[in-house]
Amino acid sequence: MPDKKHLHVLPFQFVAHPNCQQQLLSIWYENLSGLREQSIAVKCLVVLVVALGLPLLAVGYWFAPCSKLGKVLRSPFMKFVAHAASFIIFLCLLVFNASDRFEGISTLPNVTVTDYPLQIFRVKTTRFSWTEILIMIWVAGVFLSYRHDVVRV
Repeated sequence: MPDKKHLHVLPFQFVAHPNCQQQLLSIWYENLSGLREQSIAVKCLVVLVVALGLPLLAVGYWFAPCSKLGKVLRSPFMKFVAHAASFIIFLCLLVFNASDRFEGISTLPNVTVTDYPLQIFRVKTTRFSWTEILIMIWVAGVFLSYRHDVVRV
């Protein structure tokens, strides 16, 4: 065993035992029989289907968390795909909301419009767009999810 003063100098390599890799893969693809042996194209197709069907899968999991669908959605691979798809959907909503501002809206958000110059209290603002409503729903869902995790721990 080298002494501690030489630990910074000696290059140590990390070598994982194949059984450890096998165990990690079995945990990663838990409850997804056969997906581990599939090609990259099939795995990408699964990711695309999960990303597109995320709202339906969430509702299905909400109503039947102990079903076969619930067990599949609790696997680490599907959790990762669902979280990644959720954040990508959120980023797309932000892009859609930003691009919606360039379509010539007559009154921009938070712009004060007064009907009468002396009555400043009569302020008109624009209504929330569909993307803003979806963004608020997404943020509320993430907040409730984090709150649920904090309460559970």
